[in-house]
Parts: sequence; structure tokens; C-alpha cells
Amino acid sequence: MYKVYQVVRKHQLPVLIHASLSKHPKQRQELERILRDFPDLTIVAAHYAKTAPKLEKAQELLDRYPNLFTDISMGGGLSRYQKEICLEPKKFRDFIIRNQDRILWGTDIILTSGKKEEFLRRRISIDFNIFEMDFYVDDQLALNHVLTGLTLPKEILEKIYYTNPKRILRL
Repeated sequence: MYKVYQVVRKHQLPVLIHASLSKHPKQRQELERILRDFPDLTIVAAHYAKTAPKLEKAQELLDRYPNLFTDISMGGGLSRYQKEICLEPKKFRDFIIRNQDRILWGTDIILTSGKKEEFLRRRISIDFNIFEMDFYVDDQLALNHVLTGLTLPKEILEKIYYTNPKRILRL
């Protein structure tokens, strides 16, 4: 992959990497080697760098490598993610606020036609509810549970939704 990284770096494009850093220490070592060997290459580690709810692992990497970004989409793990946020909303909110200049939203959610389209629209609206509201209801969960949101400030949401992606994509 080093030849690919060299080409990507030459064209100043970011790289999205899915690595399960909490579950697979070897993947963390590999990611750190890439971050060290290509300090001018922007790398986005998807899904909180696959460390949620152990965000301190992602924080260590963000603190050490200025070329590392993360996204805050959770792919297919929505119900687990909602539960983790409800258990520790301050932890998630503090992490996002601290790293607001290096966080992106939804870097790998793909809209398609058919049944998937409605699922993905619902999925995206839930992300917005999580980030923007104090509390919200997910009507797809049993008993319509009231869930805790993060109530992120509008300036931070603008960075996550627009400014940060624009900057790393050089738009």
C-alpha cells in the first residue's frame, strides 16, 4: 500500500482507513507506522477510529499524530452506539469538542435506491438528532425510548458537517 499512499500524498487526497484499533492491536501498530512514515498524508480513521466507547485510545493517536482525523459515523452499529452515548454522553461530547477541527461526519454512509434509501435516511436523521439535540426518540426502537443527545454547539456542527471535510478535500 505504500505506493498507493505515495500517489495519494502527491495528489493531496485523504485516505479513509477502517481499522479496529481496540480489538486488533496489530492494526493500531500498522496505522501508527503509516502515520509516522507519511506525516503529510491526511488519514481518516473511520468510526471514532473503531475505539468507542474507549475514546481515550483514539485520543492518544490524535494527540500524537497531527495528520490523523476521525469520523463520527457508526456504520451499522447504531443501537450499540446509541446505548454507549446514553451511558456516557459527557465523554462523547467532550471528545468531539476537544477534537472539533479533526472530526468529520458520515464519511462512509452511501445512499442508494430502494429499501436501503429509507433506512439510510433514517440513519442520517438519527445522527443529526444525536449531535444536535438534548434528547430524542428513535421510533424504530422498542417502546420508543427517549435517548440522550450531545447538544453540540452550532459552530462545532458546522466544522464537522462542512468546514473540516471541505478543508481536507481541498474544496
